[in-house]
Amino acid sequence: MIKFVKVKYKAIFHYEGQEPSTVYYKGQGEFDDQAIEVSFNDENYGNIKIHIKEEEVVLTTGKAFVVLRDEIVENIYNTPYGAIVLNTRLLLVEYNEKTIKLKYEVLQEKEVIGNVFILVNMLEVDNDEVNRLFA
Repeated sequence: MIKFVKVKYKAIFHYEGQEPSTVYYKGQGEFDDQAIEVSFNDENYGNIKIHIKEEEVVLTTGKAFVVLRDEIVENIYNTPYGAIVLNTRLLLVEYNEKTIKLKYEVLQEKEVIGNVFILVNMLEVDNDEVNRLFA
């Protein structure tokens, strides 16, 4: 069942040799408790979606997506300078109807070059509030 939720999203990107960078989002979103998927639209990054499946997590940001598993997965990152092949490995996934926590590492070849931490907090919006939002 799809529920309208208030979303607080925080992603911390910590790459070797760089200061950590953080992305925040606070606003409206949707949570599908059957598909285990949260989505929201950020003005800077476009549609952000986290879909938790039985054996993997799929992160979508705009047109880009990353597949995460508890084993090394090859992902292609499109940058302004061209495509870069980087590997990822899921280290932590915890979720319930109010919170999603993810931690994954980014590897180049077999060397860890960074870690990403994602925390999503969700609060279901009641029907009266949904009606006010879409009136």
